[in-house]
Amino acid sequence: MATQHTKRKTRDEPSAEHNVLEITNASVAFAMERGDARVLDDVSINVRRGEVLGVVGESGSGKSMLADSMLDAIDSPGTLTGDVVFNPPEGGEPIKVNELSKEELRRFRWERVSMVVQGALDSFNPTLSIGDHFVETLRAHDYDIQEGMERARQLISDVHLEPDRVLDAYPHELSGGMKQRALIALSLILDPDVLVMDEPTAALDLLMQQSILKLLSELKAEYDLTIVIVTHDLSHVARISDRLAVMYAFELLELGPVQDIVMDPAHPYTRELLNSIPDIDADLDEMASIEGTSPDPLNVPKGCSYHTRCPLADERCRATNPDLMEVSDDHGAACFYTDEARETIPLKKEVSK
Repeated sequence: MATQHTKRKTRDEPSAEHNVLEITNASVAFAMERGDARVLDDVSINVRRGEVLGVVGESGSGKSMLADSMLDAIDSPGTLTGDVVFNPPEGGEPIKVNELSKEELRRFRWERVSMVVQGALDSFNPTLSIGDHFVETLRAHDYDIQEGMERARQLISDVHLEPDRVLDAYPHELSGGMKQRALIALSLILDPDVLVMDEPTAALDLLMQQSILKLLSELKAEYDLTIVIVTHDLSHVARISDRLAVMYAFELLELGPVQDIVMDPAHPYTRELLNSIPDIDADLDEMASIEGTSPDPLNVPKGCSYHTRCPLADERCRATNPDLMEVSDDHGAACFYTDEARETIPLKKEVSK
């Protein structure tokens, strides 16, 4: 029998006092010869001041598009619709990010919300020293160079690097982990309120991944940051996140406190995603993967986007796409059968927080 729900959005602190970013009905589409490819589909989510929000899902789920939308950084010919609003911590009028001029947006992206993009280890200009990158950024935003470089030295030290060595070094002289730390320091040079990181540990070994995540926790406390981490690695990001947002097929399928998501997820996809996390202690026959593939952005199925892979899907799921509905306090899932999902898809292992 179907679980009965009240059709309402999960509670997500609507007050600007709590939300630093408010994203409402955000969609991103790219015009292609075969038609418009929608790579973010009507996503609404708030980023709460002072939190670490982890955004997780398989490759191609729309995670990076959501991150780019927070800064209105969608590459042409992509178009962003919906509303992205930034609430200044010092008060004053909310900033409608996707209505800013090019110059206003240029300043916003470093001074209010800063981003370390996916593949950023290759984004340093090889002809410039690390210190030159800091100087260029400060000069482009009309900041005092001497004062800014004093902050740069402090930031380099805060990410556990030696300022004298690193600022004089060229990118090729640094290891991958050192470059990632230097990039994080550079992203904080103008003292932003929010740091968005897209796959911050993807190119690093396991020990360096853990080190970078620990570092982000330290910087959050030191600089009063709000951090958004976009990643496919749920098990790692769960250790430092306050809330998790689970995406699939360009939509938000589940959102809630990290403990709820990893211990008692309500959506079948989240449960399958947790069960697919590799476990070196498990036998080979216990290794699980999610059967099927994610939909083509030009051919997303009608109804619930996950129904083609879901063991609980029925005619209702194939016909109607469920809203994000409240299943417990501050925890929502876009599924008609959350109780049945918990019974039908048991969790095979525990993800530590």
